[in-house]
Amino acid sequence: MLLKKKNYVLLLAFNCLIILSLKAQHTNNIKFGKINADDFSTGSTLVDSNTNAVVIADIGSSEFEGNNRGWFTLVYKRIRRIRIISQKGFDAADVSIVLYTDNGYYQDDKNKEILLDLKGATYNITDGKISVTKLDAGSVFETRIDKNRLEKKFTFSSVKTGSIIEYSYTIKSDFIFNLQPWYFQGKYPCLWSEYTVNIPDFFAYIFLSKGYNPFFINEKKTKSAVFQIQDPNYKNSSYGSVPQLYTINSFIAVNRWVIKDVPAVREETMISTTQNYISKIQFQLAQYRFTDPPENKLNTWLTVNKELLGYKDFGQQLDESGWLVSENNKIVDSDLPGLDKAKIIFSFVRDNFANTNNNGIFLTADATLRNIYKSKKGSVSDINLLLIAMLKNAGIKADPVILSTRDHGVVHPVYPILQRYNYTICRTVINGTTYYLDASNHFLGFNKLPDNCFNGIARVISDDTAVVQLSSDSLKEVSTKMIFLSKANGNNLSGTFISTLGDNASLNLREKIANENQETFFKELQKEYPSDILIQNCTIDSLNKYEHPLSIKYKMVYSYNSNDSLVYINPMFGQELKENPFKSELQRLYPVEMPYCPNQLLIVDMEIPGGYKIEEVPKSTRLKLENEDGVFEYIIQQNENRLQLRCMLKINRAIYDAEDYNTLRNFYSYLINKESEQIVLKKVN
Repeated sequence: MLLKKKNYVLLLAFNCLIILSLKAQHTNNIKFGKINADDFSTGSTLVDSNTNAVVIADIGSSEFEGNNRGWFTLVYKRIRRIRIISQKGFDAADVSIVLYTDNGYYQDDKNKEILLDLKGATYNITDGKISVTKLDAGSVFETRIDKNRLEKKFTFSSVKTGSIIEYSYTIKSDFIFNLQPWYFQGKYPCLWSEYTVNIPDFFAYIFLSKGYNPFFINEKKTKSAVFQIQDPNYKNSSYGSVPQLYTINSFIAVNRWVIKDVPAVREETMISTTQNYISKIQFQLAQYRFTDPPENKLNTWLTVNKELLGYKDFGQQLDESGWLVSENNKIVDSDLPGLDKAKIIFSFVRDNFANTNNNGIFLTADATLRNIYKSKKGSVSDINLLLIAMLKNAGIKADPVILSTRDHGVVHPVYPILQRYNYTICRTVINGTTYYLDASNHFLGFNKLPDNCFNGIARVISDDTAVVQLSSDSLKEVSTKMIFLSKANGNNLSGTFISTLGDNASLNLREKIANENQETFFKELQKEYPSDILIQNCTIDSLNKYEHPLSIKYKMVYSYNSNDSLVYINPMFGQELKENPFKSELQRLYPVEMPYCPNQLLIVDMEIPGGYKIEEVPKSTRLKLENEDGVFEYIIQQNENRLQLRCMLKINRAIYDAEDYNTLRNFYSYLINKESEQIVLKKVN
């Protein structure tokens, strides 16, 4: 009996250990300042020789509380602990916290989110002892990003290889729509990333989740709570305005998400931005449920359009721009056809206004179209909204179009989340034809946009609330190169190289030459050729004709050793693709997102050098991607004493699934191998 009782006690103790162990696996009770020596040697398969820092834990929570202003306050808390592994990880010690402000009114605490309880410390271990350097409150600096965002920045001191840094803070916000998002994944691997959100049943949010990393914990529980709200302006018939205390009982949905061992964001080629694919969760306020039926807070695009057209830093400026009529009369004849007027006004704005930055879809804080016109400078949106106003005042239909650039991430296809938009361009319709304009770049032509704008959905802000698809699939980068070489004196082939660039390459070259000069460009170009090719008498055509592609022309001289019995010549003459853009052998995580569809043609016509005959030539070939997505042709022919090559690459689709990566890599590997093949010439006795 005693033995059985002892076994029962041991079994009970063992079960308790299992329960405690399971509970420990599902919690991470990190507390600020509780550091021990083991934290400096945290092991993980995520940490290798290339890891510069590791996030030991990143834990956040959001909940609601009643306030004394007759409403609710969002309370967001976060604690983050990071171990610095190498000097390249020191940037983890530079921290930025972004706070929301109400339309630029950030002096009054009622109109901005408040940062509270900020604590930070650097921990180092020497001879087994831990030293602590606390964050100096005076080292926190505040800057204004734009009308709706403030930034608090600070840097930890005493950071060195092996340090641990940690910080915690609270943000209080009366902006119920701005429930804080959570990013499980970032630049450095994270061993434990956790976010808990407590939502009362009188608020409803839409959850927007993304990412490839599975949740370790994804749970929802319910609890009850009591909220106390004080209305300072309650009207009492006897005493006038007196504070009134309200008590609200509510059920709380407790949502908890955890991802363990989150790998660092892996940068991959041919992708717009990893922000589209990292593990994160965001929220959109949908309803107030104090009444039956609930009050819908999820605006439609029709509502948002009307609001934007009434904002003083957006549409209102267009309505109040009548003074531009007299300015238009100074630069354009009112009797000209609409398209001619539009081109003149566009060129005037493009050529005379300096782009200072891109700070979002609205006018720069405190800016007006009048002072932008006077100063001759502004942000992308400043310049393009001015262009729209000038076109309108010239009697031309013009509207703003808001979009998100490729490096900023895709927008939601349905919900009007304005924070996801960061760029404003102009749409004008003349004689039934639609044109898209961006006057913020000095080197863009009429109806030309930079490839960064081709990122899917864009929205026209006008009465028709039109959706525009600016897809990279529709952007064709057409380029041609022609090489004509004939026998020259001695052991040379000499002739002409002519290249017509695509729109993107033309824009890049114009910007490059503006920052350098043509002489420097051609010196760099010569270095890209093998030593047996010399280029001379180089010229660029249409440099200032921004609607036209650039054309490059120069004399090309190819030298060979006439004493050799065999001469090997690559008929691509330096135009072959040198590197596979899909060279990674790692498993592809993200889709392939090329900025445009390349359409390249090379034509070579060369005379066979005197005293030689063709011994061997590469075989002609034609390789196609599935579903007509692309084709590579390499056609070579001999005609008496001349050789002709036609090499063409045409990709018909810019965006591919991750599963297509290996197909693309193999396609380009074959292309590179083919373009490296040589002609063999044999000396005639």
